[in-house]
Amino acid sequence: MSPGYRADFSGTVQAISPQEFPKFRDPVLLQAARQLYYIYLEIPHLQTRRPLGVVINRETHRSLLIFKGTPILLPQEYFLPLDYIESQQYD
Repeated sequence: MSPGYRADFSGTVQAISPQEFPKFRDPVLLQAARQLYYIYLEIPHLQTRRPLGVVINRETHRSLLIFKGTPILLPQEYFLPLDYIESQQYD
């Protein structure tokens, strides 16, 4: 499973190891990230490439699919790798 990322208040992006994910497991955020990913999967002409994951704002639940690079996050945002989103489908 690839690592996720979080930003601290200085704007530094830190990797979140798979072992840390349970600390960030918010079922509401995970559901919002899954919804965005499933909507993407339902539109075949958009599926030109596989996203790396979803950036989600923990306060507003605004989310964005990420397709390349390491996302630059605001302090209230988390990056959930697609591997994590898919692996949690059967919880």
